Amino acid sequence: MPFHPGMLAKVYVVAIAPPLPRARELGQSPLETNELETPVSNTSKAAYFPQRVYAVVARIPYGRVTTYGLIARALGAPRGARMVGWALRHVDPEGNIPCHRVVNRIGVLSGGWHFGHPDVMRDLLLAESIPFRDEFQVDIAKCLWDPADDPEVDNLAHPAQP
Repeated sequence: MPFHPGMLAKVYVVAIAPPLPRARELGQSPLETNELETPVSNTSKAAYFPQRVYAVVARIPYGRVTTYGLIARALGAPRGARMVGWALRHVDPEGNIPCHRVVNRIGVLSGGWHFGHPDVMRDLLLAESIPFRDEFQVDIAKCLWDPADDPEVDNLAHPAQP
């Protein structure tokens, strides 16, 4: 069977969030069953990748956006942009994590359907005075925040080992 990049992403998903007994029983991901609250080993950065994504997204300043790829790179997974999207897919849109501030690499509101419709995400960004180039494309050159520039994110990318 020939190799293609999608195969690596699927293997990576399994390595990051292995199915837990209850999730396997329900046919759901561990995030959908809240089983990620189960204690995990501190020696595995991959075991709590979603929580590290949420911590980075929570640090995005008001009026700024970042990309899935920049979050992944800041967390030490430069090819993990899709994993960042996978983690954000499970966040409650009404919660305290500002997922609406995460766009794709060219500023398109690729996660807009998470909010019910991209118009909702767009309205949230407009309320923060984030500039747009097109109806659903942020002017990323004017409002990009790079998590790698935040010294606190280094602690998330390289957690202390016990």
